[in-house]
Amino acid sequence: MVEQEVILKIAEQLNVSATHIYTVLVQSQPMVGMLNILFLALWIVMFGVGVGAIVSYAKKHIDEHGRPLFIMTASMIYVLMLTLIVSILLDATVSILVPEYATITYLIGALAP
Repeated sequence: MVEQEVILKIAEQLNVSATHIYTVLVQSQPMVGMLNILFLALWIVMFGVGVGAIVSYAKKHIDEHGRPLFIMTASMIYVLMLTLIVSILLDATVSILVPEYATITYLIGALAP
């Protein structure tokens, strides 16, 4: 029962009952997930505008010999951003659908050395 020990340790440090801390954290996790999704949506819009500006600039200023390097670099950035988007979306989904699990992982991460 690692999660009970973690919650009791936090409660001892804050002089508050462990059930109250756990209840508050569980109730706040769906809101955290929704805020993560909102942040992700704004980030995707800003990323799309930035990529559009870079692509339009590149089309005007890169000659035929530089284009393969640009396409390869843009593809790698796209894959990295897609991985980041999926990671944030999965984390937000867990926070909304399973707030107890998200709370426990948050508490363990907060107390890890």
